[in-house]
Amino acid sequence: MMDCIELNTANHYVLAKQHLVDSPISAAMTSVVRDVVGLHATGSRTPYVSLLARVPNFEKEDLEEALYESHSLAKIRCVRKTIHIHSAENLPIVYAATGGNVAKASENYMIYRGVSLAEYEPLSERILRMLAGNPLTAAQIKTNLVTDLDISAVLYYMCDSGLLIRGRPPGGWLDKHHRYSIFSEVYPNIDLGALSEKDAIVNLVRDYISAFGPVTDADIVWWSGLGRIRVRSALRSLRDSLVAVRICGRSDAYHMLRQDYEALHDMQTLGQPSVSLLPASDGYVMGYADRDRFLEPKYRERAIDGYGNVTNTVMVDGQILGVWDIEEEDVPTVKVHMFEFVQHMAGEKIYAQAKQVGRFICDRDVRFRQCDKMEPLAAGPAGRFMSPLATC
Repeated sequence: MMDCIELNTANHYVLAKQHLVDSPISAAMTSVVRDVVGLHATGSRTPYVSLLARVPNFEKEDLEEALYESHSLAKIRCVRKTIHIHSAENLPIVYAATGGNVAKASENYMIYRGVSLAEYEPLSERILRMLAGNPLTAAQIKTNLVTDLDISAVLYYMCDSGLLIRGRPPGGWLDKHHRYSIFSEVYPNIDLGALSEKDAIVNLVRDYISAFGPVTDADIVWWSGLGRIRVRSALRSLRDSLVAVRICGRSDAYHMLRQDYEALHDMQTLGQPSVSLLPASDGYVMGYADRDRFLEPKYRERAIDGYGNVTNTVMVDGQILGVWDIEEEDVPTVKVHMFEFVQHMAGEKIYAQAKQVGRFICDRDVRFRQCDKMEPLAAGPAGRFMSPLATC
């Protein structure tokens, strides 16, 4: 066993696990989603740009086909009570592991919005009858019910209880609204009750360690939102397949799967700089409680707002060295602000990927602009992390 792992070595290994390095073998999109333990999808654009960074020749239609036609993927509220996209085969794991927390939170929200459980029961039955073979938006459901009750809160609770699933947005890929369908109609072969909560948590924690390790207890608790007691119980169940490791210069204890530790030990160094333009709240940058592993503290206020939200980032060899934004008015422009100088080859990759991201979002060629300065994210209004270079 090596005395300690260099942070750069650990980060390079995770980049490969996260499909953020060039590889001669391209993984299928659904495999990528499974390998990274889901795509963060609270923001409409985020999962698309996350996949653009990971899947060669990715097109918007690829994700839409998997979500709304073949149903190999699904949107589900899970870890930290946020919307993620997961592979259909992993739904029983993420639902059983996180569903109790999520459903209770949405039940409380529904009651807060003025819908009692007594009102919910007949209302949910009417909604299920209405949606049988007939996906509808929240607005359409509310119109058909002729009610002043908060139908959106009811639909959230029904989704989080495993009765409904979010379907194709009526206004295209950036539309925040959804059509709703009955879960059992869309995924007839998926049994959300197939696993106990305890077994599901063990599986979810193992998948997370595989995708993000080396990780600390605090990282697992943060990412999963499950609390220390349940996380520590899962780690005890996994002890035979885990290795305790150290990262040089850090005092925390880290976990890795034994097979990953052995693979990291034999890993070859990257021949060329690894560059990725990741969207705000990308799953990789939101995967750790400790962001110092890939972001110098002196740059924190430029990449992370006061609420812990990570903006659009420029990742170079496992470190956040800049942020990017897109201006879609008149002539579309991708703007980039770098925190420090990068070597020429990395700079060329940043330029090429900025043009690629802009073309993907705008469906036409875009200009490129280098921004020398930016305001700290906390200095702007709430939600500023979604447009970090608005004043550039």
